[in-house]
Amino acid sequence: MNRDEWVTREQRLARVNGADNGRYYDGLARKPDGTYKGIEIKSGTGSRDPQQRAFDSKVSPENPAYVTITNERGEVETVKITDVEEIKVPAE
Repeated sequence: MNRDEWVTREQRLARVNGADNGRYYDGLARKPDGTYKGIEIKSGTGSRDPQQRAFDSKVSPENPAYVTITNERGEVETVKITDVEEIKVPAE
């Protein structure tokens, strides 16, 4: 994740074509092109569950997920998630 990206930890349900279930990310980071990256934080030996992996495998620039958030200006907008990043942190 780039330190210059705007990040929200707002948890809202994302949807993508091809997945029956939605997905809540731990955060979203805006990329330079204006699309977003879904952020999943895992600690220690934690990993995404099968539903999360299945959903994330469908997310791409050609098949983005969509989620409605409140942006840094306080405006509600629907944004595109075009990729996903899993960030590992040490267990507590």
